[in-house]
Parts: sequence; C-alpha cells; structure tokens
Amino acid sequence: MACAMALTLDEAATMLGVSSSTVQRWSRQGLLGARMPTGEFTFDAHELRRWARNNGLTLKPLGGLKAAVPIKKVDPKLPFVAALERGAIFRGLPGQDPVAVLSALVGEVPLTENRDRVDLKSQLLRREAMSTTGLGHGVALPHPRTPSARFAQEPRVFLALLDQAIDWNAIDGEPVHSVFLLLSPDPTRHLTILSRVAFLLRDADFCSMLARKVEDDVLLTKMAATEATCR
Repeated sequence: MACAMALTLDEAATMLGVSSSTVQRWSRQGLLGARMPTGEFTFDAHELRRWARNNGLTLKPLGGLKAAVPIKKVDPKLPFVAALERGAIFRGLPGQDPVAVLSALVGEVPLTENRDRVDLKSQLLRREAMSTTGLGHGVALPHPRTPSARFAQEPRVFLALLDQAIDWNAIDGEPVHSVFLLLSPDPTRHLTILSRVAFLLRDADFCSMLARKVEDDVLLTKMAATEATCR
C-alpha cells in the first residue's frame, strides 16, 4: 500500500525516536523495510507506522503534512486547509467497505493510547450507524458525533484517496472515492470544518480533482484557493 509521504533516513529516525545509524542497522538486518532507488535509504510512511505498531513503538510526528501552502503562512481564515496540514493524505488505503476503510484510517491516526484508537473506531462506527456520512460527489466525511480533545488538541483532517470507489450509502447514491476523517477538540471548530467541506464540495473542479487523485500539492493549492473565497 502506498502512502502519500516517502521518508528519508533522518526523518524515519526522528519519527522512531532513535539515531539514524540505528535505523540504518535495522534496515540492513532486514528488520525494517527500506528502499534504495538512488543509493540512499527511503521509507514508506505507512509501512513505518505499521512496523512501529507491530513492535510496540510510538511514532513521533514530523510536524504535519508538507503542503503547497506551508502551515506558518496559512491564513487563519482557512481552517480546513490548516486542519489537513495537521493531518495527512493517504493513497491506496485498503478496504472494500466503510468499516474496513475506517479501520485502516484509524490505524494511521497518531494517538498516544491504543485504547483511544479503539474508542475512536467505535465512535466512528456508531456515527455511521446513525446516518451515513457519505455527503455525495464521491466524498465521505466520517467523524465522532461528539468532538473530543482526546483525539485532537487542534482540528485535524486525514484524507484517504481510495484506489477503488466503494459503496458508502451516500445521499446521492454514488460510490465514495475520497474519505475525509475529521477530528476536532470542540463543537465550534468542528462545525466550522464541516461547513467548509460543504462549501468546497460545491466546487465542481475540486470534486473532479479528488476523483482524478491529482498530486497532493495541486490538490492543496486548489483547496486553499477555494476556501479563501468562503465568507
């Protein structure tokens, strides 16, 4: 499964909380998967997270998604883009139905306690059981019914661009190809992000870009430009 981010040796070491030489040694011993397309170690972020979970390690964040609009320059009037930059974009996430996709997506969310991960998945499934989060236009927006700082100190959005669209019982009957997981610490900011997503989905070009799975920087630039027109 491919992830949106390829990591260097130093970045992998930072996330694992060990030295670069340790990561290099683990890789040469076959304990940690690595690629060397140009003679230098590179790591798939998703595979690194999975390896860390399987070995009881907690990854440290790198500081958010590398975006076309750096977080320090993001206009405070762009809360959705800022939330996505605190999260990540994933490609090729596994799952043939909403439950499987949500399970895989929750597995990528950086949480301190495993019990929080279990609770988050449970809350997402309960929310789906109440009514679908399939908004139409090929997009689903799963989220806990009640915002909680347990899952995010600041609003965070995790976008999964699925390899194959799946049935999400969306309101327009169309299969879902893009899943935005929203985690918010409080109701006010939660509702703000929800409203911004609804605004973005009114833009046909944005919806087309999601369906075509354009590159991350192109997608983020479009999101920022469109959200900036929201008043």
